Amino acid sequence: MNTTGQYITAQRNLSLMHGLLIAVSLTLGLLVTTSNTLAATIHVVALPGAPGCDLVDAINSANTDSAVGGCAAGTDGLDTILFSPFFSRYELSAMAYSHPSRGSSATPEIESEIRIVGPGDRLLEIARTLSADSIRLFTVAYNGDLQLENLSLQDWRQSGGFDGGTIRVAGELSMTNVEITGSAASYGGAIWVQSGDAVIRNSLLQGNSAGQSGGAIGLAANSSVTILDSTVSGNSATEGAGVSLGAAPNAQLSIFNSTITENTALSIGGGITLFTPFVTGQSQGNSVIIRNTIIAGNSAAEGAEVVFISPGDAQLMDLSHNILGTNALSYGDATNSPLFVGNDNQLLTSDYHSTALRSIIGPLQDNGGNTMTHALAANSPAIDAGLPFKVSVGFPFAVIYYHTGCRGSGAELALSLGDYRADQRGVERPLGDECDIGAYEAPAEDACFVVKAVNNHVLAFCL
Repeated sequence: MNTTGQYITAQRNLSLMHGLLIAVSLTLGLLVTTSNTLAATIHVVALPGAPGCDLVDAINSANTDSAVGGCAAGTDGLDTILFSPFFSRYELSAMAYSHPSRGSSATPEIESEIRIVGPGDRLLEIARTLSADSIRLFTVAYNGDLQLENLSLQDWRQSGGFDGGTIRVAGELSMTNVEITGSAASYGGAIWVQSGDAVIRNSLLQGNSAGQSGGAIGLAANSSVTILDSTVSGNSATEGAGVSLGAAPNAQLSIFNSTITENTALSIGGGITLFTPFVTGQSQGNSVIIRNTIIAGNSAAEGAEVVFISPGDAQLMDLSHNILGTNALSYGDATNSPLFVGNDNQLLTSDYHSTALRSIIGPLQDNGGNTMTHALAANSPAIDAGLPFKVSVGFPFAVIYYHTGCRGSGAELALSLGDYRADQRGVERPLGDECDIGAYEAPAEDACFVVKAVNNHVLAFCL
């Protein structure tokens, strides 16, 4: 397993303690090893079926460690697939992979360590030809590790009860600076994590849908999803229109400094549904960490923002420094659990009163960077309200726990607090006295301003 995989596994195992135990963390740090240094770079220069190296052949080359079609040979390590800068949009229509229980994909199943990168100055669009059959883009096998950067994945879908409209994960997935839009499936409209680990950084999931649950993201048993500095907006489903943790044991969901808004569920959980049951008095091991996150402006017939289904694992919840609700008229309309009360969570509903969403965040639009964001409104309660890190003392034996917020990546060594993460656009935090809640870091009372730089990067200047 590569360093990223070990890092995610460490977080998953320790999330049950709501933080990192110093002694355990130091031990884990000694066990981290570097990944295999063997690597190849494979250049995609042709459209599908045209002479030269296309995406399908490039993935086959990386999977087989051999030269396929017009592509260079892959190696027994991390192979990077780069697109020619002449491409702004790359369309696929044919089916390259099919399985009776997993559905079909336009690319071969990912069975090795593969990094796919778009041009650095913009997001490369990888789209389904609208006349094509219902196919997803990527299927990641249990032994696969797919890393995506600087891509816009558009209009992928699965029909016939299959899951994962754009990506289905059984191994490992990492996304940085990626948007997924217009995708659909029965479960996990954009992404379905059947098992393994998925880490989503500085990304946008918008306008996706699920016939059942997980309009943007769905989790099954023995899976882990971490969402960092990202936006989940305008998705729809029957339940869990933004994110859905399903009725399955040993699933972990962690969300840091993200914005989950304007998602719509026909039944329950406009923003998130969390299934965390006990069975005959035994915990199923599902755990949830949500910090520094806006969950507001979502809608559903029940539980506009968050619904807990059989919330028996309350002791495995770490919910702090979040903003919950705007559409609901009461806390009970927003969620069915008192778990958001306290821990510096801001509850924006009260009986017969609700807070206007636009007093918290603006509409989804281009605010700099490669993906759209919801900027914070002037005087938003999210400004300077985030948790950078926290040290607490708990049972047993006065154990010291370390909780990350906008500093670090969610699972850091206890004696290394880690750097502040940038917001979704790449703007460094904090610009004010402290980090803001959500995926967008607002300038500090006009003392800072953000401008676009080379390659569509953004820079913040503070007076």
